[in-house]
Amino acid sequence: MKGKINIIQEGSKARINIIGNISDWRNDSKTFYEALKSIKEQGIADVEIYINSFGGDVFQANEISNIIIGFEGSSNFILGAVCASAGTIIVSQVKNQKENVTISQYRNGQFMIHNVSGEVRGSIKDIESGLQLMRNLQKNSVDAYVAQTGISEADIIDMMDKETWMTAGEALQKKFIDAIIEKTDIAPSNFADIKNCGYRNLPIKIENYSTNNNPKEMTLDQINKATGKDFKTEAEAIEYIANLQAENARVSAEKKQAEQSVKNKEIGDILEKAVADKKILPAQKDTYKKFLESTFDDTKKLIDEMQPVELLSKKIVQKGNSIGGNTTEKTYKQLAETEPQTLKDMFENDFPKFNELFKAEYGKDYQK
Repeated sequence: MKGKINIIQEGSKARINIIGNISDWRNDSKTFYEALKSIKEQGIADVEIYINSFGGDVFQANEISNIIIGFEGSSNFILGAVCASAGTIIVSQVKNQKENVTISQYRNGQFMIHNVSGEVRGSIKDIESGLQLMRNLQKNSVDAYVAQTGISEADIIDMMDKETWMTAGEALQKKFIDAIIEKTDIAPSNFADIKNCGYRNLPIKIENYSTNNNPKEMTLDQINKATGKDFKTEAEAIEYIANLQAENARVSAEKKQAEQSVKNKEIGDILEKAVADKKILPAQKDTYKKFLESTFDDTKKLIDEMQPVELLSKKIVQKGNSIGGNTTEKTYKQLAETEPQTLKDMFENDFPKFNELFKAEYGKDYQK
């Protein structure tokens, strides 16, 4: 059986574990269905579902909910150190649609709800269709949380917008869970799930990196020694580190924004000087701006080494015969037929001259 779903039989009861990310290749609905089917075939009608997950695929979570709801026997939930995102959708939907369901979480657990997220790409119609799908999924989640807790829709939407993390005590108070378990024998979360989830306020387990960058979980004593604190529980340590991470993220974001502002000004100054020095045309600024943003050093060096160029509009090719040394400028029509690039350059960089030729040809000013 793939993924982390497994069955533990305890007499007339059975326990299904969902530990780690919920996706189409790990903790998926098909595997969950097979696990529940195996339990049913053994005549077991009392199932306990243990969830310790940062979430994952909403479709897989919705289908797992449907499978549990359709199970004829009793179903209760035990939540471990974390039940977040898609994991909360499972327990909420089952709680609303199945009778006599109890949701319990360990005292040091964290419970999180947030907005549905995803990637949409393709044509305008593809993007519009994808956005509608995400709105539908978002509405399903909001409705489930409202029905379970009795909290108003506006307040649930606000909690989801803020990506709200709750302790087990807070989740109990808001009726996302029904009871708190005081034991602390909690299965560890999968580090890859924690590392890749990308939440804004993630209270991840404390990790100690060795020189080869492989994570090794620290004990509470090691955490206290490393931080100089005296935490009594893992939950206290998680909260402390989460606050540190949030502050580090804020400082890092401000620093990055300041650095980007300085870089943008430097790029702007380089482009203005390049135009003033006639190394590039004003119409080329956007192109060189993109080059500077992606390969700053190489592009700056290229511009520094460029020689000033004379605009085509300053050396309009002249026509006529050389008898008597008389020459005349080409007309607008002649330039359009033989040198359209000259006209384009003149329009972008010497509009008065362009308009003069246009008016001579058509008897009126060019309307931009």
